[in-house]
Amino acid sequence: MKPQPTVANMHLSISFLLTALLAFTNVVKAETGIAEVMSALYIDNRDLQCDRIHIGKDFIYLSPSEEITNTTAWSQVVEGPDLTSKYNVRSGDRIRVTYKNTTNSTTGSRRLLLTPDEDLVSIDVLQTAVPHEIFTGTQIRVRSMIYIIKTCGWEASANVTQIQNMYFQAANSISGYHTNCTYGKVTFNSSDSIVFGPVEVPCNGTVSNGILTYNFDASINCGSAEQFAWRTYAENAARAAGHGAFMDAAPRRRIVHILPREVKCPWAGLGSVGCGGSTCTVYIKGAYALSLTVNMHELGHTQGLSHAGRGYDEYGDYSDVMGTASSEGYLCMNVGNQFRVGWNTMLANLNTVTTNNPGNTGLVGRWVIPATNLTENNALFLNYSTPTVRFPNMFVSFRTRGPLYDNVMPTNLMDQVFVHQFNGTASERDYNRTLLVATLVTNGVYTSPFVDRYPDTTSGGGVKIRVVSITPGVSATVQLCHFTQLNETTCNDGIDNDCDGIIDNCVPPASVSPVVYSSPQLSSLSPTPTPPPPSPPLRSPPKSPPSPPPSPAPRPPPKSPPSPPPSPAPRPPPKSPPIPKLKSPLPRPSPRRPPPSPRPPKASPPPRPSVRKPPPKSTATSRPPPS
Repeated sequence: MKPQPTVANMHLSISFLLTALLAFTNVVKAETGIAEVMSALYIDNRDLQCDRIHIGKDFIYLSPSEEITNTTAWSQVVEGPDLTSKYNVRSGDRIRVTYKNTTNSTTGSRRLLLTPDEDLVSIDVLQTAVPHEIFTGTQIRVRSMIYIIKTCGWEASANVTQIQNMYFQAANSISGYHTNCTYGKVTFNSSDSIVFGPVEVPCNGTVSNGILTYNFDASINCGSAEQFAWRTYAENAARAAGHGAFMDAAPRRRIVHILPREVKCPWAGLGSVGCGGSTCTVYIKGAYALSLTVNMHELGHTQGLSHAGRGYDEYGDYSDVMGTASSEGYLCMNVGNQFRVGWNTMLANLNTVTTNNPGNTGLVGRWVIPATNLTENNALFLNYSTPTVRFPNMFVSFRTRGPLYDNVMPTNLMDQVFVHQFNGTASERDYNRTLLVATLVTNGVYTSPFVDRYPDTTSGGGVKIRVVSITPGVSATVQLCHFTQLNETTCNDGIDNDCDGIIDNCVPPASVSPVVYSSPQLSSLSPTPTPPPPSPPLRSPPKSPPSPPPSPAPRPPPKSPPSPPPSPAPRPPPKSPPIPKLKSPLPRPSPRRPPPSPRPPKASPPPRPSVRKPPPKSTATSRPPPS
């Protein structure tokens, strides 16, 4: 039975209501601090039963700065996919966060934002960080502190010797990863790093940033407060051990935490996106403490790289450690990601006009692309975007295994041409992701999307990329053709505008043979035979007179001289040979001459039966299968 209200419980209800109203009003509150943008690698949640679609998650934390005096800084502001692009923010930026006031008047502390998007109003960048992760001519030396953490009675997942071996000494190491995949532009050496631990961190308690104090409980949580506690206790222990001078020396860049296996973190790794300010942070869950690829994936984020995707899978590019590395070893970044951080150079930067110019072979649109493990000058950049046309720019490269570089490239991707879409730039504040759209073997063809800008042929259109040949382990030869029309409508300009393999091919599709892919831009500079004019439409044999029906003329013996051949006399329908049929019936034209007489013909050669001549043999054999 529902109890009747009393004065006492009515008073409590009113107090509770007032508190709730104060806590969840729409009063706007703003806080200022330093952005910590973290990107998570979700391996635990991967399941082949769900079509490999694994959308990752980013987090933005508001961390304290020296001038903060009244704030709830070091808290999670928002979580979700692709936050760096959504809010135009990188780690180290000074930001102002505005959200609806969710402050409880009795405790003075903000509740944990379980659904932060409902409370967040805006994130404004007040001052951008100045990271230095793009190679501009001076080798980048990474300085790091690597902490091994134990907590809650959970033992450390690795010891100092194991971490030192994986990072600096093994045949495949983090140090080697940087040297090989960056072509020596970035180094990560033991002389610039300290491995320290294990550090005992309380399972729960409070941690202070010097201004505010936070509660944490690692036995049940893996949020911003727990991460702050792991970092703070580790830093304090390292300073107490005498490493303060090393930690304060510039540049102090990477702070890596190797966590126990049992921590309640849903991800395999979590790393700062970009490395602005003086530091950036990485957390590795214990099950992956000795995973070379998980560690390198998160360190790749600190260099500003995003995930490498394919289709709807954010990690779907199996040729890039920023996607999915299926084996432990060196799997370097794709050429779009390399371009983003300044590690490679382009064979050519092509636009819609220059794509059909001679390539490095001297032939129209033809290029020899070396394997990425052999040289940093290793890709074609098809830069088709303009201020008015947002086109998917593309990078074309050739990947294979090397003794070190890409030594765990999946077998089904070896010695293939890769086409990546990437509308990014070599900029610290670029948030674009690479997207693998095609892997091609010999004679493979990729046709890009088409943007209709008719009659403007200097923008839009699309491109066809065909692999002419592959020399395993060395190079691939590709042919490019920029098309401006889906079906040829400009019939007298001497250009294969639709890249179908035939110049000025404006014949209606029903009147010509199926188009094959042998464009002059896609074969060579040698003259392409002009296709013969189309034959007249097929005519059905004339009907025989209704009465009297002529007797069938006997066939000549097989070995009789072919000239003069007898005219094919009309035969009764049951025994007549099959008449060639068109896929689409054409109107029957009036005969040019009267029907042939059933009498034997004169000595002059009669017209051939009304069957179209096959195309010239040279044209047919020079055409590869259609794309």
